[in-house]
Amino acid sequence: MKNKKILLSQDLSFGTEYLNEILQELKKRFEEVYTIEHELGEFKKNFNYKFFREITKKFKEKNVLKRYFYKYEKIKIKENLKKYSAIDYFFIIGNRDFSPYFFKILKELNPQIKIILFLWDKLEYSCWNAERIKYIDFVFSYDREDARKNNFIFRPTFYIKECLKEIPEKKEYALYYVGALRDKKRYKYILTIKNHLDNLGLKSFLKLYVDKNNKKYLENKKTRELFISNKISYLENLKNLKKSRAVLDIKYKNQKGLTLRVYEALAMDIKIITDNDDIKNYDFYNEKNIKIINNINEIEKIDINFFKEEPEIIPEDIKYKYSIDGFIDEIIRKVEE
Repeated sequence: MKNKKILLSQDLSFGTEYLNEILQELKKRFEEVYTIEHELGEFKKNFNYKFFREITKKFKEKNVLKRYFYKYEKIKIKENLKKYSAIDYFFIIGNRDFSPYFFKILKELNPQIKIILFLWDKLEYSCWNAERIKYIDFVFSYDREDARKNNFIFRPTFYIKECLKEIPEKKEYALYYVGALRDKKRYKYILTIKNHLDNLGLKSFLKLYVDKNNKKYLENKKTRELFISNKISYLENLKNLKKSRAVLDIKYKNQKGLTLRVYEALAMDIKIITDNDDIKNYDFYNEKNIKIINNINEIEKIDINFFKEEPEIIPEDIKYKYSIDGFIDEIIRKVEE
C-alpha cells in the first residue's frame, strides 16, 4: 500500500492516544496520510459562518436565505475538498457527520476512491442514515447483530500498544470498573459487587461518573465513594486497569458489541466479568478467564479464587487479531479482496 494515499476522519473522544496510534500505523502502510475533522475544514470556526448558521436553523426549508446559505456551504465544502487529490481511501471511524453533497464531490474529485466506515456504535445510535450510508463502499460494525441485520462486515474494535506498556507484576485491585451512570442497572450492579468483594476481603476500584443531571447520588453518604464527578482520563484508566486482576464490563441497552475494556483486558491477561453473553462467540473466550453474569444475584456466586488465581494465557495470534495492527490489516485486506 506504499503507493496509496488515505484520508482519515475519526471522532474517538476518549483520548488522543487512539488517534495517534491509528495515524502512526497508517503511516507505516500508506505513502500519504491526511486527516479531516469537518467537511468545511477550518471555515467551520469562522465567526460569521457560525452566527448565520444558528440563525438559519430557525428558518423553514423554503426560506430564500436558508437556501442561499446551503449553496454557500456547498461552495465552501468543494473548496475544502480540492486540497485532497488522488486519494485512494477515505477511512471514517465513528460518528463523523458528513453530508451527502460532501461524498458526492469527494467521489467526483477522486473517482478511484474507496470510502470505508467503521461503526463504533450501533447504527440506530449513530448519525448514519440511509441517505449518507449509500455513499459508503465498505461498512464495518463492531456489533455482530448490527452487522448481520444491515449486511455490514463484522469487525470487533481493538486495543492499542499503550496497553502493553509498564504492566506491574503485583496487582492492587481484585476488580476494576469506571463508567458513566447511564441507568439504575449499573448502579445496582456496582453496589452489589462492591458489597460482595468487601465481604470477601478484596480491594476493588469501582467508580460511576455522575454529571449535573444525577448529582443526587453524590449526596448519599453510604455509597458516595462509588461516584465521581470528574472524568478519569484514558491513560489514568489504563494505569488503574493494569493494577487489577479482573475488569467488569456492562453492556448498554441492546448492544452486542464488546467494550474497549474487554480488548484491553485481553491484551494485558486480565480476567473479565460481563453481562454480554455474546462474548462466548469470540475465539478468546475461556471459562477460566471470563465470567458471564445474567443478573445481579449471579455476581455473589463468583468464587474468590477467580480473583486470586492466575489467568490462562491466550495465544499471541488471537491477541494480534484484536490489536491495532490486526484491526488495520483486516480492514485493508477485506477492502482489497
